[in-house]
Amino acid sequence: MFSFDLLRPGSFRRHFMRGVFALFCLFTVILFTGCDLEPNNFIDDHQLNSNLIGTWRDYYEGTSYDDYIITAARLDYDSGGIGYGGTIEYVSNFSENAGVIIIKYDTSDFKLADVGKYIGVYYRSLSAGTVEMSTAINDDWSSAATVTKEQAESKFTEGNSGDYVTLWGGPYSKQP
Repeated sequence: MFSFDLLRPGSFRRHFMRGVFALFCLFTVILFTGCDLEPNNFIDDHQLNSNLIGTWRDYYEGTSYDDYIITAARLDYDSGGIGYGGTIEYVSNFSENAGVIIIKYDTSDFKLADVGKYIGVYYRSLSAGTVEMSTAINDDWSSAATVTKEQAESKFTEGNSGDYVTLWGGPYSKQP
């Protein structure tokens, strides 16, 4: 009658099982060759990336639009005479070219910058000459600033960046 022997020479099931095994091997090879098997050795030391230090300018249609001025201890933003500034209180680096700088506002002509509060300024795509930046803001365009540094550290994270970054500014060009 019917034989359930999958290994019987010439059987349809044997050929079918060989095909399934070959596909399994092929997908396994593709899976492992497509994966990055090298470990990510990036360690966040919570220090400001020295490549960020300087003046970063965004140009719109050939005209200077706004600037971020970053020193080892301070971040200032100027958009044609309206801006804010503050001391750098904490840095979280997500990678070698992205992270968030948390400042404590100490100057402001900007409606959403509450002096004495903390805000995150996100950056990404940092290279030797360009970067994209965005100050955290709520979805309804209200201030996302926090009262304490600890609140800012837990609020302005890599995982939460999509909640507080609506538009990326730039790319900003580093000025000589």
